Amino acid sequence: MSDSKNLLINIVKKIHSIVDAFMKFLSVFTGYIIGIFMTILFVQVVLRFVFKSPIYGADELVTALMVWSMALGNSIVYWYNEHAVIEFCLKNAPPIAKRIMHHVTNIIVLTTSLVYIPGGIALFKMQQRLIPLGGLPFSKAYYFALPIIVMGILLVALSAVKTVEYIVLKDDNLMMPSFGGGGVKLD
Repeated sequence: MSDSKNLLINIVKKIHSIVDAFMKFLSVFTGYIIGIFMTILFVQVVLRFVFKSPIYGADELVTALMVWSMALGNSIVYWYNEHAVIEFCLKNAPPIAKRIMHHVTNIIVLTTSLVYIPGGIALFKMQQRLIPLGGLPFSKAYYFALPIIVMGILLVALSAVKTVEYIVLKDDNLMMPSFGGGGVKLD
């Protein structure tokens, strides 16, 4: 193997480790967001139904945190290949069919994510003009549109990294779940 090929492989592996470390951080951060909104939701339910005195704006804050956690969670699930896979259809499929499915999924994620960005920007501009209602001091643009933009950017970047990584390394293990269990097993 030539020195330039080794250098390229090392660069791709370094980029993967950087992205993986960022995604692990994002996973922990998203877990805290979920914990916070579940706690607020519990307190709000107790205050509303037991004490008949809910916190103004808590419902909207829960919605904002939930939307952010789902947008970030979608990117995390994609990076770790933990997305829903119809395993019973692929269980007995030959390895080439599994590879094709992986790349088709990657292309679909890339194209739909490219649509999320301009759509999210248009939605952000529309919602930013609305007066904040429901208790939070900022418009819904920051928790309905901005998460879509961030998710779109993350998914485009992750899809690009995955595509280049597979082309350079040609490693079928890149298609396997890397954080938890699940996914498609190659024969």
